[in-house]
Amino acid sequence: MHPSAPSTDFPGNIFFYAFLIGFLAFFLWSVSVRLRWFASAQWVNRFTQPIERVVGLFPYLLGNSRVVRPRYWYSGLLHTLIWWGFIVLQVRTLNFLLNGIDHDISLEKNLGDVWDYVMRPTMDTFNVLVIGGVAMAAFQRFVWRPQRLTLNYDAWIILFLIFWLMVTDVMVNSFEIYLFDQDHERFSFLAYGVSQIWDGLGMSQGTAEALHTIFWYQHLLDFLIFLCYLPYSKHSHVLTVAPQIFTRRLEPTGVLAPIVDMEKRMEAGEAFGAGKLQDFTWKQL
Repeated sequence: MHPSAPSTDFPGNIFFYAFLIGFLAFFLWSVSVRLRWFASAQWVNRFTQPIERVVGLFPYLLGNSRVVRPRYWYSGLLHTLIWWGFIVLQVRTLNFLLNGIDHDISLEKNLGDVWDYVMRPTMDTFNVLVIGGVAMAAFQRFVWRPQRLTLNYDAWIILFLIFWLMVTDVMVNSFEIYLFDQDHERFSFLAYGVSQIWDGLGMSQGTAEALHTIFWYQHLLDFLIFLCYLPYSKHSHVLTVAPQIFTRRLEPTGVLAPIVDMEKRMEAGEAFGAGKLQDFTWKQL
């Protein structure tokens, strides 16, 4: 019997689509506000030499080379764990949402053995790595507190949302293993191990179903709140890092664009510098 999401039956489907559509609408509105800022700024072409720009994505985006430096190895390691987990676990998030709509269109249904033998252990491995990265970040902020680090509530909110996303993910999967007969469930080694706790406690089916529903909706809400909070957080670079790197300057650092006909333009009363939004280029924003 395949796992059944609580959103596939009434009234769960009402809550699911209300949350999903409502939060996504707010997220798109938040993004559109920022896109209007870019649209009002000055145009600058950062789309030349596309091959070089794509190649540059690998060390910065995938290799995380901006933060992985020997002097700051601890920060580099924890950011790498969280960043790679964020990337890889988007597969699980997509499967979660698709399964919430209809199990027949979910990845676990259509990938078959690939999901069981490859994705299950991979997802659980990154659950562990991300939780480890969050624990390292919490230690750095709560105990170590290096002087260069800015301590604020924004970081704690993000860390909590990421941590709880991992916890609810494991809990949902553990209750699915406990409630539903699945092939190769042991490959989800972390969730399977937690499911054995429920089995050892002799948890009733009714209790397990209730907890599965609670953690399922907590996982959904955590993901949606995290998504909607990002545009207002300093961690919005999670959403913008790829286009930022792709549209980076390819010229050496310190090279300035010449000001053409500066004296004539000054005589004409043209102002230089930035005094309003429209004086910036979209990339500077």
